[in-house]
Amino acid sequence: MQKLVEMTIYTETEFGGYLFLSDLYREDLLFSESDNQNKKLLTNGGFVYDNLAYRKGFEYKIEAVKTL
Repeated sequence: MQKLVEMTIYTETEFGGYLFLSDLYREDLLFSESDNQNKKLLTNGGFVYDNLAYRKGFEYKIEAVKTL
């Protein structure tokens, strides 16, 4: 089942973890959906953003299809 939602990608980031066996840390984007306003970390859990020209410091609102 699929549902159309508006996805907001926020300007701020949060600590997402570190890369195994290295000193590199990563920052993940924060996002929320129109049907759930709680901010969550945006990891690569199925979000396809090939056409998103992301620039840090901007907030984005995107129409997205949410698979339930």
